[in-house]
Amino acid sequence: MKKILFSLAIIASTVFAVTACFWDKDTLEMEKQKFPEVADLISGNFLRHSSAFHNWRIKDREKKIQLYPDSISLYDDLAVSYSKIGNNKKAIEVILKKDKIKSGLYETYANLGTFYLHDGKYKEGIVYIDKAISINPNAHFGREIYQKYAAEYILSKLHNNKLSFPLYTRDISRVNVPTMKKANFFWFIIAKLNIPEMGNYKYKKQIQSETQKAIKGISGMMKFGNYDSPILLELLGDLLMNTEDYEADRQLAAMAYLKASYAVSDSIAAKKYRNKIFRILEVQEKIGDKIYGDDITGIITKVEVLENMLQKEILKGNALFSQIEKDETNWIAQNKDVEAEFNNKYYKNAINKTKPKTNTPHKSGNNIIYIIGASFLTLIVLIIAYFSIRKSNSKG
Repeated sequence: MKKILFSLAIIASTVFAVTACFWDKDTLEMEKQKFPEVADLISGNFLRHSSAFHNWRIKDREKKIQLYPDSISLYDDLAVSYSKIGNNKKAIEVILKKDKIKSGLYETYANLGTFYLHDGKYKEGIVYIDKAISINPNAHFGREIYQKYAAEYILSKLHNNKLSFPLYTRDISRVNVPTMKKANFFWFIIAKLNIPEMGNYKYKKQIQSETQKAIKGISGMMKFGNYDSPILLELLGDLLMNTEDYEADRQLAAMAYLKASYAVSDSIAAKKYRNKIFRILEVQEKIGDKIYGDDITGIITKVEVLENMLQKEILKGNALFSQIEKDETNWIAQNKDVEAEFNNKYYKNAINKTKPKTNTPHKSGNNIIYIIGASFLTLIVLIIAYFSIRKSNSKG
């Protein structure tokens, strides 16, 4: 009987071992299905316009404003393009002119708040983000609310009007709620919302709901603002480190911190971001109190695997952007409507690619089916063994 039970244990452990979480490309692909935009935002592998486009649109909108000065949407386009090429002061000037033509619009205050934040004027930015929220709190899935929290968090990290990176350098594993000024962005939000600490099961659903909303909000800021910002990458990593599916989401969190290390010019700051990845692995491997633990070789290997994957994803993003830049430059030279050409080539293709194919099961669905099937098979084996042992005992 002992031999039978031992064999069953081997079968069960084999079945469930293959469904465990690994630090590999397959895990990354599964994470892309869970957070379809996050991995691509981190690597830059998403549709975005070139500087050539924004310079073209500035000239186009300025001409149209001369012809149609009361067409207020033209001012938003013009201001956003100025911000995209790094001229936030001009963007603020344009949008304030729009506000004089027609005041009290949500889009005006949302854009104005964003431009002030991009210009490093966080207090002014919060004022206008608050105005936008008061007009339409649910716009962009509530993105402005988390934009406001991000601005407040950044303000709490200012020292002599300067930021040092990373914004938060203490241990990122889950501990008791620290004070707001010392917290990472996740704990900052929990404290802002007056939610009891993570250990309180009663508030678990509320905490996870807020975390998912915050991830969506920061992702939106990256997509429509600056996806390469070390600040936004760090905030995203802080949130991903505290999802309900903690073990699975650690890979995306580590990618965000690693990409942040590329985005800072200070080598010491870059090293601190990389140390965050080691701390993620420390928690995962349950090594103990040591930062790098005894299995330093294994951890370094995992970081190297992660970096290799991220570099490949960045190359994909660079290739996509290079093609967009080339196309937009050519369309401008040919005196074409660049927006119309872009929409026809890229947005329509993107929509077609995302349409579900009835004859191709979704990958995550396959994984779920496999896990259920494997579990069912194990259960059958155990039941058969149980009755076999009972029958054998009854004969004895």
